[in-house]
Amino acid sequence: MSKLVTAFLNKTITISILVLLSSCSPQIHRSIKKSYSPTNEEDTIVFYQKPHDIPINYEILGKLEISCIDGINKSCDSSSIFMFAENETRKIGGNALLVNKYKKPTLFNSDIRLKAQMLKVHDFLAPIDSFHSKRIISKLETYKKGTIDLRLSLPYINQFTLNLHNEKTKNSIGFIGALIGLDYYHTDKMYLSLFAGGGLDFFLPLPAPVDYSSGEKEFANSIYVGLTNNHRYKSFIYGYGLSFSKDTWRHNYYGDNDDFETFHNGIRPPNKKLTEKNIGFILSAYYTPTKNFSLGIMYFPKLIHINPKTEFRYGHLITIDVAYRIRLRTTK
Repeated sequence: MSKLVTAFLNKTITISILVLLSSCSPQIHRSIKKSYSPTNEEDTIVFYQKPHDIPINYEILGKLEISCIDGINKSCDSSSIFMFAENETRKIGGNALLVNKYKKPTLFNSDIRLKAQMLKVHDFLAPIDSFHSKRIISKLETYKKGTIDLRLSLPYINQFTLNLHNEKTKNSIGFIGALIGLDYYHTDKMYLSLFAGGGLDFFLPLPAPVDYSSGEKEFANSIYVGLTNNHRYKSFIYGYGLSFSKDTWRHNYYGDNDDFETFHNGIRPPNKKLTEKNIGFILSAYYTPTKNFSLGIMYFPKLIHINPKTEFRYGHLITIDVAYRIRLRTTK
């Protein structure tokens, strides 16, 4: 009896080891209907997303399914999945793939899955307008060293804490801003971002003319330039760097002298305006649901005030930013 138990345990351990070893690489399943001589690695494999885009003269050679778990399996990412699909297609002499399903990893699920039909297209030029040489993988935005993006942002919600010279700390929150910058990838997953922008504490969420007929109102705005180093991890980006900013605070009075009779002896007080220049840091975090669009937060702690007097005083700007990136240069 003990020999049976020992044999059973040995077999179970062996199977477990094999399963563990097999999990190190993506799982590939294919069913072959027909094959040709293998094609060369230099030959392009064309990806199609819609059946009606495929040229008329083609054959279905088989079906392919590839799956893996990002972070656990080796070579488990969007680029590798499509490379495996190309290699499997070349082995049976195919030159195209029709993607039936492609499942990308999400925040709560790291599975990557590709289902496709392997094809042999005999005439890519018929019909010519159905030929799509652009791969699906290009839409997944694989970033390489030397890639450059133009960044256009809308710092939409801005919260100011201004610790002004000889004034009480001013706190305000409002809307509207603009930012433009360049992102340069110095590695596959890291990039430098140089940008300039500004934000207001406008009380309306959209630009609109406002008539202040009487009373008093405080305003804050900031103009800044920044340089950050940023790390990309899946759909998330976090960065850190340095900033230089110019903050302006204004206290304006509206109306004629009669409006100030009660509190200011019938004389409208003069408007106040203070401007300070600061050096500080930048911390940022973004979520990128698509290749171009991202939503995030930027935190500008301002520590060194250099105008009108150089001294250490804390202030900050926190902004909720909506960004859109345009590819200027792609490194293949």
